Amino acid sequence: LNISTAGVSRPNFAIVPVGDNGKISIYLQAGGNAIIDVMGYYVDGQTTSAPGRFIPIANPERWMDTRGLGGAPLPASYGGVPRLANPGETVQVPILGSSTLPPTGVSALVVNITATTVVTGGYLQAIPTGTVGATHSNVNYVVGSAAANTAIIPLGTGGTISVYTSQSTNIIVDVVGYITDGTAAVQTLGLFVPITPGRAYNTRVPSPGNPFTAGQSRTVQLTGLAAPDFPVVPVGASGVSANLTVVSPVANGFLTVYPNTEPATSNLNYAAGKTVANASLLALNGSGQVTAKMSQGGHVLIDLNGYFLAAAG
Repeated sequence: LNISTAGVSRPNFAIVPVGDNGKISIYLQAGGNAIIDVMGYYVDGQTTSAPGRFIPIANPERWMDTRGLGGAPLPASYGGVPRLANPGETVQVPILGSSTLPPTGVSALVVNITATTVVTGGYLQAIPTGTVGATHSNVNYVVGSAAANTAIIPLGTGGTISVYTSQSTNIIVDVVGYITDGTAAVQTLGLFVPITPGRAYNTRVPSPGNPFTAGQSRTVQLTGLAAPDFPVVPVGASGVSANLTVVSPVANGFLTVYPNTEPATSNLNYAAGKTVANASLLALNGSGQVTAKMSQGGHVLIDLNGYFLAAAG
């Protein structure tokens, strides 16, 4: 998590290995208050499993965009008319009819949620549809820039999820994959393996660096990197748990990271001159790579803290 503006609340999703006595630690470089919302856990020692596995989809999908852009569905409550979500409104995310997700075997969605066209500072809360009394937050936003965060949201009423906003804003929901339930096949695909966190990619080194230009895409290798200089993800992994950071962007924009065909989605939104981070669960292509694309120029960092197994055999 990077905080580049004093006095602004900033969240980030993270998968954190448990340390001594079942605890984790937090370091704040500049000080401040910290809030931790727990969304779930991984069971240790599983060699195969039906539930709890992360299955990325080949190309991330935009399931909702209240701006009415790009052909993404509008919530049923909008009656086909794009608008800002109202303060205190809970919006049910429509199920994308053309989605590549399976009709069964899904317990939760892995999503990237974005607030944009913000009217005043507030927060988004992603919940299983029908949930009441939730006290967590997923995205904190301020006027002047879009804000995004990754979340794993269990399915609620009707197999759907919903998003609550405390203030008026547009809401975008991109689906990157799902978590299996107990009816899924028993196998290794999607089991999580934590690693010692490390930096796999950094456009700032070697000096003077090689930042992205506007609209540029690059292929990044994330498996088979050499220890101890890089985090160790074995060849053949199906995906990674990553933290993406944009440093010194020249203008407001977004970063998209994907395995194959470029999707109409984003992973991280940034404002000019601000350092911004967002965690992501990323599918890898067959060569253990991802493609990163910047809409505006700036430096990109990719830190890894774990990986997901491929199917056995």
